[in-house]
Amino acid sequence: MKIYLVRHGESIGNANGIHQGQKNDFPLSESGKRQAELLKKRFENIKIDAIYSSDFKRARETAEFLSESKKINLILDLRLRERDFGIIGEQKDLMNAWKNYLEEEIKKGVNPREGRPVDGESDKDHFDRVNSFFENLINTYKNNESIIVVSHGGTNKVAFGVIKHFLLEEMYKTPQANTCVNELVFENNKWVVNSINNTDHLEIDDEIIDVFNSVRDEPLDVINNRCWEKHIKLKKLFEDKGYKTKYKICSFKWSEQKLPIEIKNLIDNDLDYHLYLIVKINGLKLLIDASNDFQLPEYNTWNGKNNCNLCVSPAEFIEENIEEIINKKINENYSSRQIIFLNQVNAFLKKLREKI
Repeated sequence: MKIYLVRHGESIGNANGIHQGQKNDFPLSESGKRQAELLKKRFENIKIDAIYSSDFKRARETAEFLSESKKINLILDLRLRERDFGIIGEQKDLMNAWKNYLEEEIKKGVNPREGRPVDGESDKDHFDRVNSFFENLINTYKNNESIIVVSHGGTNKVAFGVIKHFLLEEMYKTPQANTCVNELVFENNKWVVNSINNTDHLEIDDEIIDVFNSVRDEPLDVINNRCWEKHIKLKKLFEDKGYKTKYKICSFKWSEQKLPIEIKNLIDNDLDYHLYLIVKINGLKLLIDASNDFQLPEYNTWNGKNNCNLCVSPAEFIEENIEEIINKKINENYSSRQIIFLNQVNAFLKKLREKI
């Protein structure tokens, strides 16, 4: 038996940054309908024996593109619904609220897997209903059937724990883009995963790649055109194109970067900060770093579907006071020793460019 486990297309809730869970049931956005149309084309020449879906609008509408194309009756199953966070699901910063809730439950001696908010589900509740669905599939299909299952990001992630592909503590880290396809095969009484989060059917926005390249290709200057200036500019350009972006920061040590020893010997304050961006595309939060310019070796490329590399070797990722750090760095007054050091780094970068 082969399972094509699919996440729904972009919903209106996704597009507006609204957590949906089970409390908010939005239909597909126009972009989500286009994604579903491309998903349908992906399966045009693949024989499908059954199609299952969550009954929520965003999943059901995605599945209907497939069922109508294949002329197969759609089977709605409530066990495929997204996780129900209960009253916590109404809060704007859901993940932070959930984290705080679990911390309080743990203090009471509650197993974090069994922490259940009012009107909601625990991790175990969610896991058990997804497990029940997969057990039914195993008991129902005994041959070489191919089945599409349209579900939600959180439920798909739990499915990887159910089939024991990821440990429980790792399954939630699985990326799941809108209309991504995960290929799972049940054979010899065990599950095999052939692919995860495949989005080959989705179009690449060449325009947004060009925007990234235009900022990246501006010559890097560690005094006047640093990661800070580049990414503040890039964030605005992305948002002008309708993409949601967020600043991210990591600390790094100059002594751990690829610099000549004579420059490292000039280091006064070794620890510094690096700014980059997270951009949301097709339901995924992708890391982008446009700090290097095209004249430097190992300059960054980005395809719009995956993370690109950080331009520094990070020491620690910073989660708090990001705006405060940005304001401090933008308005920073350099000491004379810092200026000497940064001028040396710029001279080093210039030599690298001349060798290209």
